Formats: sequence, C-alpha cells, structure tokens
Amino acid sequence: VVWQQSGERNYHIFYQLCSSDYATSYGIGSVETNEYMNQSGCYTVDSIDDREDFDVMLQSMTDLNFSKIEIEWVLQQTAAVLHLGNTIFVSDGQEGSRLSSSGMVAMKWISQLLQVDAKALEFALTHRSIEVRNVKTDIPLSPDAAIDSRNALSKSIYGLVFDWLVKRVNSSLNGTDRPWAFLGL
Repeated sequence: VVWQQSGERNYHIFYQLCSSDYATSYGIGSVETNEYMNQSGCYTVDSIDDREDFDVMLQSMTDLNFSKIEIEWVLQQTAAVLHLGNTIFVSDGQEGSRLSSSGMVAMKWISQLLQVDAKALEFALTHRSIEVRNVKTDIPLSPDAAIDSRNALSKSIYGLVFDWLVKRVNSSLNGTDRPWAFLGL
C-alpha cells in the first residue's frame, strides 16, 4: 500500500479510482500527485485500461448485489487511503510534528471521507499515548514517526476494507443454496 519498487505499480484500484469520474468528487489528483502511486515511476501499463477496468469492477459489484452505499463506502475508504499518503508532516519547532499546508488539505479530505474529526485524527497521527498508573501521557512524534503512524493507518484501513470485501463477495456467492461457493484468499 505505502511503497513500491521501481517499475512496479501499487494496487490496481488506486489507478482505477484516479482514472474514474469519482476522482474529482473525492479530491484525488493525478497518479503523479499521489504519494502512494508515484514512487516507482510506473504510472501506466500498455495492456491495462484503468478506466475500463474500473467500470468492470463497478459492474461486478452491482452484479454481486452490492448496494450503492456499500460501493460508495469502499471507494471512499480507498480515496481516504490515497489522501493519507499525501499527508505531509513537518517539525512543530520542538520535539513533535504538525501537518504541512498540503497535509492540511489532505486531512480535510480524509476527515470528510472517513467521517472523523480532522483535529482528533491529526493528534492521533502526531502523538502516541502511554498510560502508567491510570495517568495518560501524550508524547509528540517526530515527522518521521508521524509518517510511520500515517502509513500504519493506511495499511490498516486498506486491509480492513479488503477483508470486508472478501466476506461480502463470499456472502453474495454463497447465498443459502450454494455453500460450496466461496473466495478463498
């Protein structure tokens, strides 16, 4: 999710989403402007039409009886992961970190897509908490540590969405009359 080797692309859904009409409504820029997709220098593959594949994926979700709300949720979570990659942290002038100006723009989108409070999420990404004898202490994270925190959240969201998708597809395939039909990942 957060890094690729030179010449390799990230997960297909990222490129498909960037090529879709949803990109504008989710504030997603081009592949080249997304940190999680631009590191390897490989943006396209001759044999892959991301826009067409996105349309096929949407049709497949519809064919599997995904509701519009479920489809929208998956796409919003995916867009939020892309925006997390563009969340840049800088030093706060002391031991901690804060969002850069571009990071604040990304955070606005993330909070909207995930439906969370932007300030609370920023604090969670820039601090770690410990509790000793029922006393909670918040410790500021350096910009590098905040990036690690951001990347961990991105991987977690992507993993949870993937797990949900596998269960949801299995549910559609199984039904009550086909217990043998499942996606074994």
